[in-house]
Amino acid sequence: ISGIRVIISSVLPRPVDDAVSKRVIVSLNSRLEKIMASDLKFLFIKSYRPFTFKGQIKTHLFARLDGGLHLNFEGAKRLQNFFLRVISNL
Repeated sequence: ISGIRVIISSVLPRPVDDAVSKRVIVSLNSRLEKIMASDLKFLFIKSYRPFTFKGQIKTHLFARLDGGLHLNFEGAKRLQNFFLRVISNL
């Protein structure tokens, strides 16, 4: 996409406190998409998509030891591949 200088990635879900953080994260991602992408002409990518299915978090992509605050190896690889696909299509 011509003229894009900054790419903003969405905030990923947090299995560790989803009951509390879900509304905040969805709202933040929505605002980022609307404000950053449309008003400031940044590219907003919905990197949360590979980590959810029908509104539910794919918990197997998050670390177990910290309750799902961070991605595990498989989750990190999935995020890396997502970024590479986005960048390769610019």
